Amino acid sequence: MGVVSGENIILYKLDTSSIPATEIPFACSTSCSFSSTTDMVELASPTNAYFKIPTIDLSSWNVTCDALTSLSGYAIDDIANEQKNRTIFTIRFSIDNGIDGYKYVSGYCFISGYSISGSMNSASSYSVSFTGTGIYYVDPTPVTTTTTTSTTTSTTTASPYNYYIADFYDCYSCTVVTSNIKVAFPLAFTPTLNKFYKPVDGSKIYVFYVKSVSTIGTATVLQSIPYNTCNEICQITTTSTTTSTTSSTTSSTTSSTTSSTTSSTTSSTTSSTTSSTTTTTTTKAPFTACMSDFSDASACSCDGLSYGTFTFYGSGIDICSSTTITSSGILNTIENNGFFWIASGGIVRYYQKNGATSSATAQAACYSCPAPTTSTTTTTSTTTTTTTTTVAPPIFSFYTNTGRNGSTAACLASPSIYLWAYANIWGGGTTYYEGTSGGPTIPITLYAGADQWFANGGVAIQINDSGVSYNDTGCTTTTTTTTTTTTTLPPSTCKHLLVTVTPTDRAASDDGYVYFEAADCSGTPIYLQYNTNKTNFDTGYCYGTGYATYVYILVGGTPTAPTGGSTIVMGSNC
Repeated sequence: MGVVSGENIILYKLDTSSIPATEIPFACSTSCSFSSTTDMVELASPTNAYFKIPTIDLSSWNVTCDALTSLSGYAIDDIANEQKNRTIFTIRFSIDNGIDGYKYVSGYCFISGYSISGSMNSASSYSVSFTGTGIYYVDPTPVTTTTTTSTTTSTTTASPYNYYIADFYDCYSCTVVTSNIKVAFPLAFTPTLNKFYKPVDGSKIYVFYVKSVSTIGTATVLQSIPYNTCNEICQITTTSTTTSTTSSTTSSTTSSTTSSTTSSTTSSTTSSTTSSTTTTTTTKAPFTACMSDFSDASACSCDGLSYGTFTFYGSGIDICSSTTITSSGILNTIENNGFFWIASGGIVRYYQKNGATSSATAQAACYSCPAPTTSTTTTTSTTTTTTTTTVAPPIFSFYTNTGRNGSTAACLASPSIYLWAYANIWGGGTTYYEGTSGGPTIPITLYAGADQWFANGGVAIQINDSGVSYNDTGCTTTTTTTTTTTTTLPPSTCKHLLVTVTPTDRAASDDGYVYFEAADCSGTPIYLQYNTNKTNFDTGYCYGTGYATYVYILVGGTPTAPTGGSTIVMGSNC
């Protein structure tokens, strides 16, 4: 049985910021354990007496090191920082294989757990657990590693190699990290340009896209197998498992005897049952879409207000099936945590950027693009014909006010109309359409907002004549404080409350209302508002004549005394 050689357990920090990637000695250990397991999927069949039939699934490996000591240049907190930073390491140790000599086990891994111990005047030590990523390697000889040469990269400065220029790709995101890197192939092989190739050790951390021929120099040696796409070389995994069972059934014998001759006939029937289970996991193909943070209509038409078309990698195969997406366009054009739309093939969806990254998360389901409207004018007559393309109607309604000249007036106004949209979003560049409480207007018609203000859910927005919202702002609550003196009033001073509302004052107000304030006979405030004409109208309230009364209208959002004859007066005794 092989034993682990304690003096040769080295942990290397993999630095992919340099080209080629480098391995930096980070820590060493006096003892180490290595384990590798393969998961089994358990099946059963009545033809096997209901015994389990295991089939092979995924494999994994782990390493645990006791008394791991950080090397010179690294402090006691580096292990904690590298775990938080998700740093990838290379671990390598030797095994004494007896008469076969030493074998060397190595692979890429992440820190999955650690504990720290130490005493006065002694070196800091750790107990650290590592979880492997990808396959591990067992080599008959160690791979020499220095601070300038990666074990995952073979480097040469002389023939026999052919040299080329390539782009360096990160396999985790399939994006270009560095352009125009020198690579090499053996003289006997001529690569196909504009293809992807792996480094000689088969690393899945980075790959190279070979572009053109170059001259001799320091280069990374690549394998001779070409791949068409980065996703193909880095991410596609296909696993197939087939299970076959066979059982024998039915055996019969027939015998006949005549005189001294006997003959026997035996027949046998065998049935075979084969079950096949195939599991295939593939990376979703990218899709293209137009992106805009102005409105859904802008993304759908990919107009001058959009950012244009980008390639997106989604959690699904298209916009509707991708709740998360990544793209360089998100990273470079959308502000941190900003909202935007992407559209393709008449379908649009609303997303929010995840912080400062290149990814985003869907904020609503996908929906059909807003209906385009075209107008055709015939010069031989004065008739203008408008043709509306038939598409699915908008499905989200918003109860709001008729247009107001300011946000304050919109916030104070009572809702009376319904607007419809394809997204359940109030504001944020959403496009709105005419409708009623029963549904959108058919044919679908854009709401011409005339740049006026509308409020819903505590947010006021402006809507232009194309139905697109802008200038979102929160509603503020205006409170009029009335200082009153509580007085016990005799019945003779408790009167019916009568009001008069004139058309002149209604026309002068922002929202068509006249507002009244008073107090009842016990001093409790009364607040009333009317948008219809009234003359000495009995409100049904009794008010104390010893308390102050107010009449006002809103002009530019500010309470203002009316000048058109609206009043509040006392009636008969209550």
